[in-house]
Amino acid sequence: MSIHPILWSTLLLACLAGCAAPQANSYGNFLGHAPVELQQPLVDAAVQQLAALYPPGKTRFDLQQATPDTFGRALVAALRAKGYALQEFQPAASSAQAQPAVAAGQPLAYLLDQAAGPELYRLTLVLGSQSLSRVYVAQQGRLQPAGAWVRKE
Repeated sequence: MSIHPILWSTLLLACLAGCAAPQANSYGNFLGHAPVELQQPLVDAAVQQLAALYPPGKTRFDLQQATPDTFGRALVAALRAKGYALQEFQPAASSAQAQPAVAAGQPLAYLLDQAAGPELYRLTLVLGSQSLSRVYVAQQGRLQPAGAWVRKE
């Protein structure tokens, strides 16, 4: 019985995603200038997965990175449209400014990059010390899930 190469790659990447936690400076979108229509299904899948684990209207996410890229802006808009409260990323606050006391939300960061092969892409959502990862394969100009979400606690 032979395992399909894409399935094998997906399983390998899922295992590796659980082993390596991204560093703070490695968050972001590393797909470059990929078109919005290629990234929007990833945004939709991310919001759907977050909604399954964290109830909208009752959860606040504290973004752990700036979101100037296409994926980040779309993710912020989709999360707000779904009913999540978001605390935008703020680099180390100046000691001269007094910050009001606000209950901390769930830390959220993302990593979107190309995986081992030219047709494989990985989306990782980092929520505090946990991560959710999923691998996608490019087929006919669209990204399709190549496996289930993998959760590392």
